[in-house]
Amino acid sequence: MNVGARIVRGIAIKNPLRPIGGGSRGRTYSRAYPEFKVYGNQCLLSFRPIPPTFKSVGTGGIVVDNPGRILTEFTPRGNPHDGSAAFRHDAKANFALSAEELGLVLSQVPTYRVELSRNSRQQQPPLVDGAGRDVQSKILTIEQPENSIGCLFSLDFSRGGAGAGESNRPLSVELQAGEFEAVRELFRFTIPHLTGWDALVWIQSDAAVASAYHHKEGGNYRQQQHGGRDVGSSKTSARDQGFFDKVTGVPF
Repeated sequence: MNVGARIVRGIAIKNPLRPIGGGSRGRTYSRAYPEFKVYGNQCLLSFRPIPPTFKSVGTGGIVVDNPGRILTEFTPRGNPHDGSAAFRHDAKANFALSAEELGLVLSQVPTYRVELSRNSRQQQPPLVDGAGRDVQSKILTIEQPENSIGCLFSLDFSRGGAGAGESNRPLSVELQAGEFEAVRELFRFTIPHLTGWDALVWIQSDAAVASAYHHKEGGNYRQQQHGGRDVGSSKTSARDQGFFDKVTGVPF
């Protein structure tokens, strides 16, 4: 699907991409890579949205195929003493959060601790820890540490501390209060996008506007043909002129 178009009753309505930096003279982009990073003492924690996918249904219809997620990614810091890079991108680990899990975090943290897990048997290829050993699950824990106003994100490969990195320790980053508040706002803002709600509501709204426009145009046409006298109902006229949903048969 053209990223610069919306689908209204099966018709691609081309909308220009939003210009950046200067109104109509600004440059337009078809791709973007939003990311929020928090640099911890042990590793880098980043948050990136994975957009939903869509599929066509019926005649001109569209629905969400797979909801999007927020990818939380932990990248361990390198060891400056052995000449390694600042961050070990080859040893990074991640955990994708669904819209429902984002809602859970927003509703529970920091009052309560949230623990989320993934079974490695459901993933291909299977999960391995930092030493290359197969693991049964990975656990993301989000909680407020004792005597802190921040929030701790910790990724482990088993309860009890098998470790998510080569050091066999959980990968953890403590967010300061301001950082965690920023993450909360990003989570809250992203949920409608991940579920496809905003995209589909826009399409539905466009269809409603197109429906009203077709009704108006149909009425004007009839009045012109009959010397200003309106003849028949708007629904009948809409059907006569072909402005109706081919799936339901309902005029629009």
